[in-house]
Amino acid sequence: MAAATEEAACDAEVNAVKAFKDRHGSARPSGFRRELAEIFEKAGIKGDLFSCFRTHQQITSIKDSELGKHIPFFHRTLNIQTDDYEENVTPFREAIDEAFEKRIDAMNAVFEIVPTTLAGFRAKIDFAMSVQHVRAAFTDNNEDLGNFLDTLYESARLIAVQS
Repeated sequence: MAAATEEAACDAEVNAVKAFKDRHGSARPSGFRRELAEIFEKAGIKGDLFSCFRTHQQITSIKDSELGKHIPFFHRTLNIQTDDYEENVTPFREAIDEAFEKRIDAMNAVFEIVPTTLAGFRAKIDFAMSVQHVRAAFTDNNEDLGNFLDTLYESARLIAVQS
């Protein structure tokens, strides 16, 4: 359940970022706009111009260039996009963080339960083996520890068959 909630929050964030990008031309706030990128591209100027205008400091640094006279426009554009992002994307990022914490809490709760039956023991090993995040947390890409879990899992299966 916790993993499904986290996955749904991730899907919602992907959709919110896509909508933001459709509105502004970039997945993150920038003082640059999609319409400007199209004009620059038609003029043969290529590259990720959005990344050059991500902060007010970057915008201010162009004061000595030909674009310097447009600094107030770039600052306003960045503020507008930042407000849009905070309103329409950030809540989904926060939902992901909250869902992640709940998933971790749920995993920790499972870790703390001491099985008192063979079925409970097997269920706990099934959980560790079948949930990708749990197995990764246990093994941390350690092949020996992964093999150890595999043998515990097989032992539980064999003991259950014999009982």
